[in-house]
Order: sequence, then structure tokens, then C-alpha cells
Amino acid sequence: MGCYGIDMGTSYIKGSKLKDGKAQSVNMSGGIMSVLGSEKQILSAVYLQENGEFLIGTAAYNFCKQNPSRYVSQFKRKLGNGTYLLGGKPYTAQELYTEIFRFILREADHQGDPVEQAVLTVPAVYTDQQKQLVQEAAARAGLSDVELLEEPVAAAKCYASTQTIMEGEKVLVYDLGGGTFDTTLIERTKDGYRLLSAPRGLPACGGSLFDDVIFCDLQKKVAEIAPAALQHPVFRMELAQTATKIKHFLSVVESYDESVMVGFDMLPYHIERSWFE
Repeated sequence: MGCYGIDMGTSYIKGSKLKDGKAQSVNMSGGIMSVLGSEKQILSAVYLQENGEFLIGTAAYNFCKQNPSRYVSQFKRKLGNGTYLLGGKPYTAQELYTEIFRFILREADHQGDPVEQAVLTVPAVYTDQQKQLVQEAAARAGLSDVELLEEPVAAAKCYASTQTIMEGEKVLVYDLGGGTFDTTLIERTKDGYRLLSAPRGLPACGGSLFDDVIFCDLQKKVAEIAPAALQHPVFRMELAQTATKIKHFLSVVESYDESVMVGFDMLPYHIERSWFE
């Protein structure tokens, strides 16, 4: 029986399957790679093609510059709240999730291990309505046997599976993702683990919002020399991707210098980690 765990992150999607009692990462890339994807995880993104079919994840990213109006990513935060206009047609976040789930089911079938059961991670701050929308999206894709697990609880269970925790000891988990910042408290019991408090979280605090800080600063610098460039969707998309790249570098260096192509000019950009923090 194909039992999968799927982490539906704001920025990335990652899957694993249960085999011989152990979790194994699965290839979800469809064989298509990019600088922001890998065999084990893909971007939470879709691209609507002219024929009405969707490209998913890394493949969507690779096509996004052809027509940015047909591309959307990080739609997790808008689940149950508003729509996205793709190719002139409105789509809800739950409809886009259905396309994601269909892609995962196809990839599993191609690998000879179809999904029959799945555990999906959701933010601790999701309402009952949002959780219901996730389950409905999975059901429309053909995945009916689904269990939802709060992200900080999943993180706690993972930590507890690899660390020695004595009976009565407590573990406080902070889960900082791409879109939300969640926490939960668990305690080791004789028979396993139990929650000491309901998972809580901040719905608008995560890595993608950290990207926005750099993105806004880049826009200010561009506006000083070529404000018209900010009106072009492709340029804005490239600038946002540059902001994400800069954030990644600031994880390992104290300062970073980047040259941004603005028309025929090069804009030097310098940032200090201390300022960013």
C-alpha cells in the first residue's frame, strides 16, 4: 500500500513514502530541474499553458518568464481567501492545490508506487474551513484517504524519532516556514508523545516575507535610476528572484554585493546582514 507523507510548504513541496517501516524521500521533480528545485523537492508553483493544462513546480518556474500572468507561486497563504487570475480566468488556491495533488499522484504512478493513503501537513493556524478545503482539493484530485497533521506537530514527531527523549521530558518546537511561524509543546509519555497545548502560530511571518524586505529595498534602488523598469512584469519577477538569492547568501556571509541589470545599465547593490536582521 502506498502511504505518502506530503509537506505542502509555502515555498516548496516535498514528499516521502513509507517503505519497510521507514520514510524515504521520493522524486517529485518530473525530471525537470532548475536552480530552485531538486529531485526531492519542487517549488509550490503552477503555470497555466495555452492549452489549458498546468505545469507544476520546477517546470512551472522554468516557463514563468514566457508569460508571468500565467504563473503563480506561494498561493498557500490565500487558501479560502480570494482568487488568482491566470490566462484571464480566475482560480482559487484550492483549485491550484488540486492540480498539485494530481501531479503528485501522476508522479507516484510513474514510479510504480501509487498513492493510496497520504498525510498532509498544514499550518497550525489553519481554520477548520481551510483544513476542509485542503481535503476537498485532495479528493477532487482522486486522493480520498487523507489525514492532516499540523506542521509543528510533524516537526516534533520528526525530532522525537531521532533524539533520545526521556519519559516526562518536554520539547518546545518552533517551526519557521516560508509563510507561517508555528509552535507546539509536546511531552514524552510511557506510550509515546502527547500535546501539552494546541499548536499556535503567526499567519504572516516566514521566509517569503523576509524575501520581501530585500525585494522592497531593491525596488527603491531601481526607482532611483529607472522607475519605468518596475512596470515590466518579467523584470519584477527577476528582481524578486534576485532578492531570494541574496537572502540565501546572507545565511553564510556577513555582507553581499550583487549587480542588477537594469536596461543597459548595471546597478551595484550592497547589503549587510546586520541591516537585514
